[in-house]
Amino acid sequence: MIQNQNKLKTLFRKHFGEGPERFFWSPGRVNIIGEHTDYHGGWVMPAAINLGIIWAVKKNPEGLIRGYSEKFDEMGQFQITDKARTKFEWLLYLQGVTKILKKFGEKEGEVIFRRALHPILENERVKQMKKVLIEKDYSKIGKLLSESHQSLRDNYEVSCKELDIAVDIAHEFPELIGSRMVGGGFGGCTVNLVKKGYAQHFAGHIEEEFRKSTGIKGNAYICQPSDGVKEI
Repeated sequence: MIQNQNKLKTLFRKHFGEGPERFFWSPGRVNIIGEHTDYHGGWVMPAAINLGIIWAVKKNPEGLIRGYSEKFDEMGQFQITDKARTKFEWLLYLQGVTKILKKFGEKEGEVIFRRALHPILENERVKQMKKVLIEKDYSKIGKLLSESHQSLRDNYEVSCKELDIAVDIAHEFPELIGSRMVGGGFGGCTVNLVKKGYAQHFAGHIEEEFRKSTGIKGNAYICQPSDGVKEI
């Protein structure tokens, strides 16, 4: 971590003419269970993972967010007051947290019922998951993850063919504990819990079978729970 900080200091001075004031480690995160419940005032069970981003930051009085991405070797910026979407994709999330999210209406009838049903039941699953994790009841853990995916697919309708295929492939692996789509949906990732010692084997299995089934080269990332955001 210290080596990365020294590298960031050098990059920061190169691109901004002065050194950073502070450093932050921002880990990646997966929701073990509890998807599309947070903005309904519901329960979520997130876990930070040991893959993430190190930030070097310094205040400026300009109302302008400027940044440099080492991964993309690119400078980007946007005004805090900008209404237009920034053209720098790696800055979109940062821009998003500076704006107020708009609420959208939904169709009436059955659609509203199913949309409302998901967060209600997902809330219950989160509370049940806490209990079965403490009890180390892996069968029930897997059952809750499967129910979560089915509800996201059928009630909230935020899954897609590729995510469903990935979950189906995961269930072919004998040492799988549970699998479901994770995140906002319509693509992205699945989270898969496997028995200790089988992660590497599972990663190879799902990458190969997913490529065969879809023609798409997906990537499996092996990760473990980690501490949350902290200054370093």
